Order: sequence, then structure tokens, then C-alpha cells
Amino acid sequence: MDFGNDQKILASVIVLVLELTSGMFLNVFILVIIFYDFYKQKRMSNSNKIVCGLGISNVIYNLLMSAGLLDEFVGLRGSSAVDLSPMYHLLLLYSVGSCAWLTASLGGFYFVKISEAKLLSWIKFHLRSIVPWMLLVLEVVSLINSFISSLLFRSPLTSSGNITQAPPSVLRALAEDRAGLINAVLAVTSIPLAVAMLSTLCTIWTLRRHSHKMERSRRTVDNGHLRSYMQVVCRITHFLLFYGIFYALMVISYFTIVAQFALGLWITPMLMSCFTPVQSVLLILGNPRLKEAWKEMILYRAGC
Repeated sequence: MDFGNDQKILASVIVLVLELTSGMFLNVFILVIIFYDFYKQKRMSNSNKIVCGLGISNVIYNLLMSAGLLDEFVGLRGSSAVDLSPMYHLLLLYSVGSCAWLTASLGGFYFVKISEAKLLSWIKFHLRSIVPWMLLVLEVVSLINSFISSLLFRSPLTSSGNITQAPPSVLRALAEDRAGLINAVLAVTSIPLAVAMLSTLCTIWTLRRHSHKMERSRRTVDNGHLRSYMQVVCRITHFLLFYGIFYALMVISYFTIVAQFALGLWITPMLMSCFTPVQSVLLILGNPRLKEAWKEMILYRAGC
């Protein structure tokens, strides 16, 4: 392909590179801060364990998208005629599903921590031992779900193409069957997205109910507690709005907009790659330790 005269494609590639670079940098920053604190304190909080798993999944996702971009331009398989699209499709779905389930578990974790329901008291008391096993189970579920979805929605072009012709790049193979890709993505993310939305709404309802109870009790320390509660509500609400808007744009663009553009090959990964940097920004803004470390880094760079 000749990209030299097509400014729109060049701009799309530049945006894609910026998304992948910023997403990788932000997630590596999150992981470095979490592991640095773990090295100093010799312990890791339950919420940081989930955020750490989410950061690793986001890094894997960024590496896969970067590999797809490199394969489109330089051809990572060289002169080999082996079609890497099915394996790439499986790994991509696994990373997407892992991010979705870990995000849902983060929302569920906040709900369990804040909820005063007696049915959740045992879970709250044993969170330290439950969280590692929960992360392992979620990864296994993501792998199984991605494997089934990859078999159900894999494009026929990638599974039974012409063996005498070199297979297309993994990015192009996925873009040629955009409907199948979005169906597979929805299959691996619909349940965790529903869980994330439900747990977020339950958390907001619980916090609102608790704040009204504190207002009626008129305690002297209520103002500080109410302020922190409202910050949690705003943070979780931002997550909920982001997930809803992201998936709505994905569905609309795949089925109505992308099909009408010749740039569908680049619009597809651009939409998928914007998820990790935006989610990383929300994680940093919602975590006091990460937010403080980010401010210190900015001030240090400004001082230099």
C-alpha cells in the first residue's frame, strides 16, 4: 500500500501511535508506583492488587495492538506463509476480556468495602485471601470465554483463505470482518460490563443512603466523611459514564459509520486503542497515591 499521498491515513496512524504510546506509558507508570510501594511496605492492598492486574492486562493489550501495527507496515512474520490472525484474535480477545472482568471486579470490590449488608460481612472480613483467588478465576474465565468467542466469531477469511496467497496482516484480517470482531468483543465484555454497571449503581445508591443517614445524625465529623464519600461517588460515576460511552461508540461506529469509510482499517484499532489511556487516566485520578506520584513527577520535570 502507498501511504505517502494519503494524509488521512497518515493522520490516523499518528493518532493510533499516540494512543498506544500514552496508554503504555500510563500503565507502566501505574505498575511502577504500585510495585515500588510494595517493595517499601512489603505488602499490597487488595485494591492495588486488582489495579495491578488491570495494568498488566492493559500493557498486554497495548503490546498486541502495537504488534498488529508493526505487522501491517513491516510484516512480523517475514517470508512465512503462516496465518497468525487466529492466534492474534484469541490473544486480543483474552486481553480485552481480562480488562473488562478486572474492571468489573474493581467496581464489585468498592461495593463490598462500602456496603453494610450482613450477607457481605464474611466476604469483607476475608478479602485479603479472596482477592488473589478471584483474580485467578477471572483470568481463567477470560481465557475460556475468549477461546469460545474466537471460535464462534472468527472470520472465514482468516480460517480458510487461499493457501497459495500470502495471508494478510493481522490488523487487516480483523478489519475485513469488523462485524465479527465487534460481536466477539461484545461476547467477552457484555457480562462484565453489566456487572460493572450494576455494582457501580449499587455503590452509588449505598453511598447516597449512608450520606443521608450521616446528615440526619448530625455528627461533627460528617463533613469530612461526606466529602470523601462524594468523591468516591464522582469517581465511580465517571467510570460508569466512560464505559457506557465507549461501548456505545464502538457499536455505532462498527455497524453504521465504519462500513461507509475506506479508513475502516484504521478507525477500528483507533477506537479500541483509546480505551487504555482513558481508563488509566481515570485510575490515576481516582487513586490518591497514584495522583500524588503523578503530581510529583510533573513538578520534578518542571523543575528540571
